[in-house]
Amino acid sequence: MSSLRGIRVAVIGGGLSGLVAARELSKHQADVHLVEARSRLGGRLWTLRDDSFSTEPVELGGEFIDQSHDAVRELAREFGLQLTRVIRGGFGLALEVNGRLRIHKTQKPIWQAFKRALQQDADAFEETGCDWTSSIASALARRSVDDLLRARRASAEVHAMAEALRGFFAADAIALSALVGIELSMEATDPGHVPVSRVKGGNDLLVNGLA
Repeated sequence: MSSLRGIRVAVIGGGLSGLVAARELSKHQADVHLVEARSRLGGRLWTLRDDSFSTEPVELGGEFIDQSHDAVRELAREFGLQLTRVIRGGFGLALEVNGRLRIHKTQKPIWQAFKRALQQDADAFEETGCDWTSSIASALARRSVDDLLRARRASAEVHAMAEALRGFFAADAIALSALVGIELSMEATDPGHVPVSRVKGGNDLLVNGLA
């Protein structure tokens, strides 16, 4: 990118994306004005520091840094921050099925059922080379995860797990594109056993570094 000297840019939102955008624009000499509606920076990343509640920082927002979050991991390295692996044994599920809460110590059985329910669609998508511009991808993208699971006669437990995905994608299964569900089903590891980390000392250290 060439010099942006003399260019005025407004960045709306002081979450990680907004802060990174403002930082990159500033590197190229743009005059950047960042606007944030809250009284704090960080957006969905929000670390509580309150010794009367906990002597350790508590994450109220985005908490886990997955192994695949390369950009966030690179930021941590740039700021000299240490990542600490957490939940090494994976985590289970608490699902409401037919009005009853069911606790599952591991996600693996339901995850395998989820994969089986979407197997034929995953195979069809894989045959295109996982091309998002293919006709198969276009057809899948127009359907929701909920709609496709119903069409494939998935179990109530699988539907409940799909609803729980809102924690990963910030969208209910009825609004989440089936293509996203298909790609997830093609992962080798269930979401409960993906290696995850936190920033040692609090995730807000990323925000402070950017700010």
